[in-house]
Amino acid sequence: MYTSMKGGLLKPSFNATEFVGSIILGMLFMGIAMFNQAKGSVLELTTPRYEKVIIDLNNKRYYSDRLLTIRGLRNGPHRLKVYTERRSRTNCRIRSKVRLLYEGVVHLPHRSKMKATVQQIQGLRIDNVTPLGRTC
Repeated sequence: MYTSMKGGLLKPSFNATEFVGSIILGMLFMGIAMFNQAKGSVLELTTPRYEKVIIDLNNKRYYSDRLLTIRGLRNGPHRLKVYTERRSRTNCRIRSKVRLLYEGVVHLPHRSKMKATVQQIQGLRIDNVTPLGRTC
């Protein structure tokens, strides 16, 4: 907002109510972002290269071709199934062949980030588990 001065010049006006409202709104958005980031655990799965991978976590499907990060998970056990899908075309038909790479339970600690690698033969390898900030 601007107010006019002598000689036709404009001077910026200061509205304390708008300023305080902007500060409060900014703090509210920052608080929401920090709260959403702080809750839950994170699972980061690295999958085999060059293959379409279907990840079934607690009966919810995700699709990946290399790296998948799932945020906001509750701590505790999670059912995990990992499949590969290969498509082939024969006689004008597209066929897909699904192969199970891993089926099991993954236990996520409270507010932590788990990095895991899905392997072709051995199944799942847990690479690293790190806490996310304060855990109490």
